[in-house]
Amino acid sequence: MSAGDDPMVSVIICTYNRPESLGRALDSVLGQGLSDVELIVVDDGSDPPAVVPSHCADKVRLIRTDHRGVGAARAGGLDAARGRFVAYCDDDDEWKPDHLGTLLDYLINHPDVTLVYGDSEWVQEGTDPSVA
Repeated sequence: MSAGDDPMVSVIICTYNRPESLGRALDSVLGQGLSDVELIVVDDGSDPPAVVPSHCADKVRLIRTDHRGVGAARAGGLDAARGRFVAYCDDDDEWKPDHLGTLLDYLINHPDVTLVYGDSEWVQEGTDPSVA
């Protein structure tokens, strides 16, 4: 996953005090198999500050902000984004391997559409997965 000056898509992950789940979210985004992507992590004032795992540090742009909440963090990521499209992945989410490609294909093939989203599969220990 390497983006040039004008990547096709900017993926923004906002995080606050969840280092374990951030690593899983990063791995799921990096596992999309797309090359024209920039990956931005916005650390919304985590204590201690968020650290991008070394295996993906060269693929991630880390932005640190004061803690102002997820809305401000998302806006900061959007301000930094250079992609034609923008996708948000929460720090406790894990994308299926074809998630981003499926959404991008739809947007590219339907230029009159400006927003797409997918259902969520909620998985929690001790319960059956559910779709929302």
